[in-house]
Amino acid sequence: GVDLAALRRFDAQLPRDGVWLGAWGLLGSEMLEVVKQNLWKLVLPMFGLVLLSLWLAFRRFTEILLSVGVLLLSGLILLAVMRAADWSWNLLNLMALPLILGTGVDYSLFMQLALRRHDGDLALAHRSVGRALLLCGGTAMAGFGSLGFSSNAGMSSLGQTCAVGIAANMLLAVFVLPVWWRALAGRDSKTPSASQSPAKPSSLYSAKLWNLGLIVVRRLPTVITTALARTLGRTYWHLAAHRREVVIENVLPVLNGDRAAAVAAAKKMFSEFALKLADLWRFESGADVSGEKAAWQGWENFEAAHARGKGVLIVTPHLGNWEIGAAFFVEHGVPMLVLTQAEPEAELTQMRVASRARRGIETLVVGEDAFAFIEIIKRLQAGATVALLVDRPPAPKAVQVELFGQPIQASNAAAELARASGCAIVPGVIVRQPGGYAANILPEIIYDRAAIGHRDGRIRLTQEILRAFEPAIRQHVGQWYHFVPVWTK
Repeated sequence: GVDLAALRRFDAQLPRDGVWLGAWGLLGSEMLEVVKQNLWKLVLPMFGLVLLSLWLAFRRFTEILLSVGVLLLSGLILLAVMRAADWSWNLLNLMALPLILGTGVDYSLFMQLALRRHDGDLALAHRSVGRALLLCGGTAMAGFGSLGFSSNAGMSSLGQTCAVGIAANMLLAVFVLPVWWRALAGRDSKTPSASQSPAKPSSLYSAKLWNLGLIVVRRLPTVITTALARTLGRTYWHLAAHRREVVIENVLPVLNGDRAAAVAAAKKMFSEFALKLADLWRFESGADVSGEKAAWQGWENFEAAHARGKGVLIVTPHLGNWEIGAAFFVEHGVPMLVLTQAEPEAELTQMRVASRARRGIETLVVGEDAFAFIEIIKRLQAGATVALLVDRPPAPKAVQVELFGQPIQASNAAAELARASGCAIVPGVIVRQPGGYAANILPEIIYDRAAIGHRDGRIRLTQEILRAFEPAIRQHVGQWYHFVPVWTK
């Protein structure tokens, strides 16, 4: 073979004598160096055009970021394959870059538009566009891959590079991009109706990530975890456009239709929810939370209801940090039974039950035991204190009432338990404030047990319970945690 290094050393000595050395190997090497030095002049304008095209197609920052992410990951895969196969760049295979860039943009654009059109239904998107992309990418791979068998080294390297780059673009667009889109930019596969719970919780709510959060808050100082939580909350606000708009729509009726105020409240909610999670992880890790409760009001309301010995049902909405409220009752010598639905993963359910048990809080997972409702009634009749969330109901207990003048689905379980046991119904909330948490136990909801013997009476009681929270929700709307639609359309 030709020793190019020796030729370069020899060539460097010739111009002073008016002699220039020429050779195909040397010419190709020198041209490749020139091309590499000037490649950015081509790539940067192309990348700018790609970003402009994506903006015109999507007009959403998150979806543009996802397409760019596919391109970058595809590029990393190509470089890894080239490194593993000991391929090198040359004048011909550099021509593959515009082609790989173009196919990556096309494939990601088609897939994301399909996901939009089908409301995030992965099966429909794969059937309508995914198959076409697999066929298109497969034929392109076959065509360019056949060049890999060429006797010309340059043509062979061009075919190999194109085949690998297009394959990476195709597989990422069809199988990886939809998952990213659902997590960051999409909507649930079916928009939940007002009469049912969301079809599927966020993919971020998993036992692995929950364990990771517990580890982080155990090992890092509170000031760092707080700053990290705020940062992640703000980041998710910018990335999760679908959640952002849902939250804005949810709080509009609370703020009398003021769009600017709703956007500000929704933005605050994302940061506040991240802070709530950090505090909850500290709580579940065994941290002392008694010092975090800066102010409690209305304890006398609970004591008066509890003194009658007929059991107390503490009802609360998804406002503030309700888990910490249960610990307060236990610290004051009041055993607490928390009613909850099963979590998305069995491991996550077990973790949450165990963390409450370490605080002396008993958990009853409703829906797992057909006789759970009877058990709750017996506990209340024996004078127990039971906690229940009322504004995100399971389908069997959902009834339509009004909140801030808008129809909403609420849990009828409190009215059903009151009818069966005669227990006291006491609303309560616990919200974040500077320096800790403020809790307020509201006045007892007075009802006529005979009047709730029929369904209409129980619905009216549910309406009264929910409206009792309107002042607190309006005052702390940035901590009313609903990331799925709540109003009945």
